[in-house]
Amino acid sequence: MLFIFFLSSQPAPVSNGLSKKVTMVFIDIAKQVKEIDIASLNHVGEINNKVRDYMHIFVYIILVIIVVNALRSIGMGMFISSVLALFISVAFACSDEIHQMYVPGRAMQAEDFLRDCAGVVLGLTIYNISVLLYKSANFFKPKRRH
Repeated sequence: MLFIFFLSSQPAPVSNGLSKKVTMVFIDIAKQVKEIDIASLNHVGEINNKVRDYMHIFVYIILVIIVVNALRSIGMGMFISSVLALFISVAFACSDEIHQMYVPGRAMQAEDFLRDCAGVVLGLTIYNISVLLYKSANFFKPKRRH
């Protein structure tokens, strides 16, 4: 949450500069996989916008997995920890968008909030499926006899 708050506290030019650096890293990786022509590099701004969109989703996937895992580690059941992690993460996403109204050049955007919420739902889905697969894999393991 502190990391997200730090990123959201950056004025628009600083935030955009950072995301363009991340975008260039993705472009450099893509160039190693597939040759990219110069014309597509003229669309760095468009690519940067997509990277920013997907980073909202990615960051909130990570956040909700950390939150639900922390709740599970203190003994909460799967359902209640998932519901609470959903509530905490969505509430934080909402507060983050409100916070951005007070940062120079930034604004509260419903689209970003929806991307954050999509990341929360996707993260919970990934976490719960992973736990179920892990439990079912252990269920089918032969038990040792002493």
